[in-house]
Amino acid sequence: MIDKVEKYLERKGLSYEIYYKSNNSLSAEVANDKIDYVSEGETGSLSVRVALGKRVGLAYTSNLNHYKNCVDAAVKVAKSNKEDNNFSGFVMPAKYDKFMPDNALLKLTPEDFRTFVHKFSSELKNINPNIKVSLGMLNKSVTTTMIMNSNGVKAKTTIADNVFAGEIMFKDKGKLVNMEIEIGDNKALNPRLGKDYAQRLVAMSNKKQIKTAQMPIIMDVEALSCLFSQAYVFGVSGENITLKKSLLKTGAKVFDEKITIVDDATNPKLFASRPFDSEGTKSRKFKVVDKGVFVQPLYNEYYARINNTTSTGNAYRTPTTSPTIMPNNIIIKKGKSDVLKETKKAIFVRSVLGTHTMNEVTGDFSLGVMEGYMVENGEVKHALSDIMIAGNFFDMMKDVGEVDKKLEHSLNVSGGCYFPRILFNKIKVVGK
Repeated sequence: MIDKVEKYLERKGLSYEIYYKSNNSLSAEVANDKIDYVSEGETGSLSVRVALGKRVGLAYTSNLNHYKNCVDAAVKVAKSNKEDNNFSGFVMPAKYDKFMPDNALLKLTPEDFRTFVHKFSSELKNINPNIKVSLGMLNKSVTTTMIMNSNGVKAKTTIADNVFAGEIMFKDKGKLVNMEIEIGDNKALNPRLGKDYAQRLVAMSNKKQIKTAQMPIIMDVEALSCLFSQAYVFGVSGENITLKKSLLKTGAKVFDEKITIVDDATNPKLFASRPFDSEGTKSRKFKVVDKGVFVQPLYNEYYARINNTTSTGNAYRTPTTSPTIMPNNIIIKKGKSDVLKETKKAIFVRSVLGTHTMNEVTGDFSLGVMEGYMVENGEVKHALSDIMIAGNFFDMMKDVGEVDKKLEHSLNVSGGCYFPRILFNKIKVVGK
């Protein structure tokens, strides 16, 4: 069918880009430790961008049989749009690496889902028999993406992932204690992860208050990636830098010298990897921050050409939108420390609330701590009640004490945040 779309566009003599995405999903709703409902379905969407000189139009359809109407609508939109003098064409062809989805993941069945939920729940109950998965969603997604354009790009890939998100809870002395969970991988999930979540949940049942103070803080990947989803994503965007919205400048020191950050979409083992971006640019691995210095903005094709450079392979889009700029896998280089064991006194923050209230331009934040602990002499002592942290993202990233020697994964941003735990020397903790 996509070949028919291409031929129809070629007969019209158009400069074009075809973006097609199909998704086959297997989903299971979980309630009270059991799968309540299973569904399976397939969806597909076609998006067409056409260029009439400097006028660009986009249209999409979820019914491939209507591809002619979609193309004609894109042409109509292009004719009605103003000229964009910065537009200089679509991506040129490249040779792409081949990604193969995990075979065991592709073969997952509803029965495999039931087995996972049973084993995950058993891991919870081994820590405390009263803990249960109160609600959740388990999903296997197999997505095929095709991109073709009038320059000769012909790109196709299939990527699969597996995500479990929901809530676990138990009652302790009549008080409800709950926690949100989210785990994901591009292979079958490990139910043994339930043990760590259960231990964390039990620890949260014994909370104590502390006084307001400036304190060292250790941030876990779940918490730190939430902050990155705002200030970092905005700041490193080539669009925001071009439009002078970002405060970051290439070549300037923006973080502590202990911080090196790599953007990598080339490693098939990482969650957000792909052989090409949403325009057909071949994926890359490159440093964004090198020993604290901002060395490379993220670009899609449009903003790369404005800046007389090449795309970094960071175009992201849906069938209904034009390409924007987003990170791929964000990897912070690990250090040599065991941060928890080597810290005399600090707050260990594992999850935060309210990152949408951050100032993505300046990096200012005031966030609730959903899960935080007091650390003394290398040991996690007790959970903390009713605290907030306040400060500035860029200031704290310039004041790093230690970087842990182990990377952990979070699904924030594009799904692939691989961060070590980081000790920040001083952040304001708001308590009683």
